[in-house]
Amino acid sequence: MSRKSEHPKKRSETGVLFGRMNYQWATAGCLLVFSGFLAMYLENEVYGWISLNLSPVLILGGYGMVLYAIIKKFDDRQDKNGSMSKTKDPTPDNG
Repeated sequence: MSRKSEHPKKRSETGVLFGRMNYQWATAGCLLVFSGFLAMYLENEVYGWISLNLSPVLILGGYGMVLYAIIKKFDDRQDKNGSMSKTKDPTPDNG
């Protein structure tokens, strides 16, 4: 009998689930949701314009941003200068 020598991958080998941009989008979405609820609280009227129109748009927009941050796969491979680093040269060197 032979044993399988494959071990499950460690967390450091698989990488992280979300990148920096995902966390920035999620944070911005959470702040948008918070600002919508804060605006609704500060107006303190049931039939006010902010409570009926502005706050729901802010809250739904914030939830949309958080959902976008979860679904979107950003390419976080950047140099210190901000330019994208190349992993492969698209043109083969034939000479």
